[in-house]
Amino acid sequence: MNEHEKVLYKFKKLLKDIFNTEFCKFLKKNYIPKVLKFERDENGKIKKDETTGLYKGKATLVQTLPDKEVMIYAFSLMRQFILKKDDISIYKIGRHIKALGTENDYNYYKECLDKFEKYGSLLSGANYQRTDKNGIFIRKSYTRLELVNELFYGDIFHRDDDKFNVSQNLLSMNKIIEYFLQFLVYICRIATVIKFPDEDYSIYHKNCPEKILYGS
Repeated sequence: MNEHEKVLYKFKKLLKDIFNTEFCKFLKKNYIPKVLKFERDENGKIKKDETTGLYKGKATLVQTLPDKEVMIYAFSLMRQFILKKDDISIYKIGRHIKALGTENDYNYYKECLDKFEKYGSLLSGANYQRTDKNGIFIRKSYTRLELVNELFYGDIFHRDDDKFNVSQNLLSMNKIIEYFLQFLVYICRIATVIKFPDEDYSIYHKNCPEKILYGS
């Protein structure tokens, strides 16, 4: 087994370890897909807000959360995929895919990475504010990836005092769980770019986080 194969095996094994966490098992049973249900009038026509002109509807916002330690373990594993310095991160795994696969394989990887980066760079809608010990007012808005990293560095790992403790906010944690699943969708797609002959690929199909996200 050469260097590139070893790294890809490690990448795939980590993903399978995440599939087997109590957190993912909990989400399979308890996650409620964010299905938007539009409000309709007596004729079945979707109602619009008179002020904004937007369609009116409701989506599931609040999820049931598992034990915090169960979540922390799963997030600590997933973190290795999104750390740019880690050799098995989705940012660096491309060179190993390029070495082992075809041009089409590498292009598909790049497409998945691009989708991940675009998804992670969208605003999460989470806003935090506080006054620091010097009386300076601090306000912060987060992209999706930034909000996940704020959880890592403000609570789970380093507990940096300059970070907001987002785990105390139920709505933020619901957003973060959704992002966790969507990040794993892209990671899962990348894991199946290079197919090893001794690998059972039904594992990826059965455990695809997309099924949890959309209830399929």
